[in-house]
Amino acid sequence: MGESNDAALDMALVPSGNETHLVLIRDGGIERRLKTGLGCCGPHAWSHGGLVAVLTRRRGHQLLWWRVLLLQCDELGSAIVARLDTPIAAADLAWFDDRLVVCGISPTGPRAWLIAPLDSSARWLPLPMPQGERWERKGFDALVTQGRQLIAIDNFVIPKWMVRYEASANGIPTLAAVLPMAENGTYETVHCASDGDSVFAVLSTTVGRSGVRHHCTFYAWEDARPLRTLTLAGERPRFAMQGDDLWLLHGPSGARSVHRLRDVSEPRAFELDAGSAVAMADASATLVRSRDGRIILASGLPEGRVDVLS
Repeated sequence: MGESNDAALDMALVPSGNETHLVLIRDGGIERRLKTGLGCCGPHAWSHGGLVAVLTRRRGHQLLWWRVLLLQCDELGSAIVARLDTPIAAADLAWFDDRLVVCGISPTGPRAWLIAPLDSSARWLPLPMPQGERWERKGFDALVTQGRQLIAIDNFVIPKWMVRYEASANGIPTLAAVLPMAENGTYETVHCASDGDSVFAVLSTTVGRSGVRHHCTFYAWEDARPLRTLTLAGERPRFAMQGDDLWLLHGPSGARSVHRLRDVSEPRAFELDAGSAVAMADASATLVRSRDGRIILASGLPEGRVDVLS
């Protein structure tokens, strides 16, 4: 497949029931949706041009992500260019220094791996892990990147940590620092993270005497210090960063709203209210960030709407 030369073309992968669609976006509007034939997919990450890496399941492993598919996408559709089985139960993936990093859970050994090169001869290269007994049962559930730094977010056994890696001349990220995470309550579980310009956000859930609570915790990219936490009750929200704005899908299944909280890096209070709401959504809705950073609301699928919010 050849790549489009039209710089105005943007692309996104959106869930559509048990299918995944490639959505083509031109001049800020939906041009068309194309089936990929991938079924239900997990996290994905766009690289330069139309190359996207997607976590999928393999036969016999229906509960975890165990395979990376590399797709080349353009205005004609998508084509699989590589299938790579992962050495761990994968949770997230990200492009870093023009290479692909996958993180997850492993009974022993490294929890983050680099793939090189990106073809049928690909090798899985382990990233260095912090040493010590406290790391024996830990795993990584999310990755965020900015420039020459990659942060892997811990999700197993208290206390939780973030591990910062930096790009190196030999292409293998070096372990730069181990950083503490904010603690929001008991039995905290990290779900995902999203990177902004000067902050990144981590979504987690706690369970305590007051019930289930969801937390969006914001960290400064400069030194990974926690800035503030937005705590919500009810169903688990979906979110995505765009610049330093947080897009949040939240509310009861019958009346969910999309909120835009502007510049969450600023030291001020913010709340979800009518002023921050920008769209309504149904129980099937989800937020997706496109290749070029647009925020997409996919609602009422497989026959429902796909809207470009920003």
